[in-house]
Amino acid sequence: MAVPAVLLASVTGGIFTIPVQIVAIRTMVSRHTDRIPEEFIFHNMGWATLHSLLGSWFVSILVGVTGLVCLLPGMLILFAVMDAPTQSWMLGSWLGNSGIGLFVLILLLPSAFLGVSLLFVGQEIAVKDRNLIQAIVGSWRQCRGHRVRLLLLSPVPTLIQTGVLMLVFVRLDQVWAQSLIFVETAIVQMTILAIMARAYVAVHNDTVIPIAGASRRED
Repeated sequence: MAVPAVLLASVTGGIFTIPVQIVAIRTMVSRHTDRIPEEFIFHNMGWATLHSLLGSWFVSILVGVTGLVCLLPGMLILFAVMDAPTQSWMLGSWLGNSGIGLFVLILLLPSAFLGVSLLFVGQEIAVKDRNLIQAIVGSWRQCRGHRVRLLLLSPVPTLIQTGVLMLVFVRLDQVWAQSLIFVETAIVQMTILAIMARAYVAVHNDTVIPIAGASRRED
């Protein structure tokens, strides 16, 4: 019953939150700062929501499975070739733990490469009316030549989210923390969307990105 419940929660949450994210993405990559054009709200919203939901699932599953496929065999091989004293030293000393951490990061590089290459799937769907396959191809092309910078940028949203959550739960009692978590999530998510929108524009060399369905174009 757990898997159907998670899927139901994911679909329900996506139906309510993804349209807001699509409108935010379309607005943030445009030059509209005084208002949100109606076409950003109504243009292909159902179609874009469906493909954005599928895209988020696909990217999460692909990156997660790739990470596990690289991580589990690598760790098994590592501990299989070490004798018991070496294992004890690796697990019991800070230097050994640092070495294990570094090895884990190396094993996760393929997963990180995929994650960075698919970073703009949502933007491609929201802005350019791409379907899931086209968005994957478009994101891969847009990230080409920028992967190192995007790799350095990609932990920023996670660090922001983690930092704010820790501040909320450390500084406030649990009742107030639970009450404020919804507000915090909305604010942080919009900040993250703004960072990713700025990065998306940057890989286009700061040119104006034509937004599908927009009736008014900027020169």
